[in-house]
Amino acid sequence: MTKLIRVLLIEDNPIDVRLMRADFLKFGSGEFDLTAVEHLSEAIRFLKENPIDVILLDLFLQDAAGLETLSRVREAAPEVPVVVLTGLNDEAQALQALKNGAQDYLIKGSVNSRVLFRVIRYAIERKQGEVERRLLEQQLMQGQKLAAIGTLAGGVAHNFNNALMVVLGHSNLLLQQMNQDDRGKVHVEGIKKASERAALLTRQLLLFSRRQAGEPTVFSLNKLVLDMQMLLESTLGQKI
Repeated sequence: MTKLIRVLLIEDNPIDVRLMRADFLKFGSGEFDLTAVEHLSEAIRFLKENPIDVILLDLFLQDAAGLETLSRVREAAPEVPVVVLTGLNDEAQALQALKNGAQDYLIKGSVNSRVLFRVIRYAIERKQGEVERRLLEQQLMQGQKLAAIGTLAGGVAHNFNNALMVVLGHSNLLLQQMNQDDRGKVHVEGIKKASERAALLTRQLLLFSRRQAGEPTVFSLNKLVLDMQMLLESTLGQKI
């Protein structure tokens, strides 16, 4: 079953409402579901409580007039396309309505139901296109932000890795100069292992920034835990 297009008609002229209802009932009963309200305040309450696919709006109502009417409707339902209907053949106002977010502008009595229904469909399609375009733009901006973060992380990781290589180099030199029973040897070994783990983290950051190609590796979780135990014992003591 085809989903009905939900139309909200905001019109305070009872004759225009009656004619519009007759057209929708006769030519669009299987495609459209029309709801009509007289006042802008009533329309705003309705929009807060009910999903609508398109709005047909008379700019001149009892409680609002002109482009202010359009602005308040768009503020209440920014994602719903609006087609402006008016009895005034005012091209300047039509252009202003389009600039202020209306999808189309139609003069009452100048279009038949077939044209009106086509305008409604096109208005919905254009609005959906605008929403999708904004979503793509947001995704693009998010991707650019992530790329910038990756570049920054890569630069920091590269410089940090250079510093770690100095620490590792000096650790190896110290270990070569120490005797097996040297009391400070365990601390130097702890420095070396911590530096190696930090170097692994910098490589992962470089992978994130796409500066290096990743390769799967196998490591021993048991060895990692034991290394951490030795580091903590040498730092905090065995009684902690």
